[in-house]
Amino acid sequence: MPGRINYLFLCVGLLLLTGTLCFGQESALATSNVLIAAVDLPDAPSSVAKSTDNSPNTAISHRHQAAPPAAEGSWIDGSSHAADARYWGMTTLLFSSSVANAELTMRCIGQHTCAYVPPTFRRRLALYGIGLPADLGISYFSLKMKERGARWWWIPDAAITAANVYVGIHAARELR
Repeated sequence: MPGRINYLFLCVGLLLLTGTLCFGQESALATSNVLIAAVDLPDAPSSVAKSTDNSPNTAISHRHQAAPPAAEGSWIDGSSHAADARYWGMTTLLFSSSVANAELTMRCIGQHTCAYVPPTFRRRLALYGIGLPADLGISYFSLKMKERGARWWWIPDAAITAANVYVGIHAARELR
């Protein structure tokens, strides 16, 4: 019984950590954008030649020209309007269910009670090496569906999450 309680705390901790990393990233970006916009930076040398005209309108227009962005953001930095709390919540559930499934399956394999696992997947590295990249691909596919305005963007995440939960419950029942 103490082993199951420790495992439960591990799963809950991983779920909270994953959620914090996913949702904290979005709020940190919003905070830094507000701070940058709110602070008036000091004058710096400009690449724009100074006008010989001393009218106040030309001085202001040259001083407030912004530089073009150096690069566009990646799909995971929260710059997409589709990467909202619902998307990150579904992605958190997907990855958390994969980790729980892999760990329960490894426990079951360790007790030699899981006959349904193929020999290829009897190592932790193989379970994570297949599962997590597949989750990454599914979550990227869901994000692209959401960006295109698909109403059922969450179905791929939900289907894989349900499969992970099903296999994880089956592995938990096989434990002695």
